[in-house]
Amino acid sequence: MEDVRGMRSPFLETGGDDQYRMMVDAGFEYDSSFMVGPHEAGAAWPFTLDYPPTVPTYCSNLNCPRLPHPGVWQLPLNRWLGRFVVTQSDVHVRAHCKGMTTPATCHSNKSKASS
Repeated sequence: MEDVRGMRSPFLETGGDDQYRMMVDAGFEYDSSFMVGPHEAGAAWPFTLDYPPTVPTYCSNLNCPRLPHPGVWQLPLNRWLGRFVVTQSDVHVRAHCKGMTTPATCHSNKSKASS
């Protein structure tokens, strides 16, 4: 455990204040689970959780921390614009959508398969 210094939540589903309390207690130094942006001013830079993050500017996840967690760094995942915007819900279906062009294609194929 000495070599593990940070983490990313599975499926980018943050665990709120419980997760960050655990991280402080276990000696973790950073997390990379926040989805942010896109911002007109550019990308979000790493920041500490010495103060709670503003929502949704610096944490657009479903379960953001609301309390300070001093000493824990956040290395946010910046959304980028391309052919389509990647959202948190898209992360959940990626494994089932290999080879499809857009998340919408995957969703429509999944609904046809289930009917």
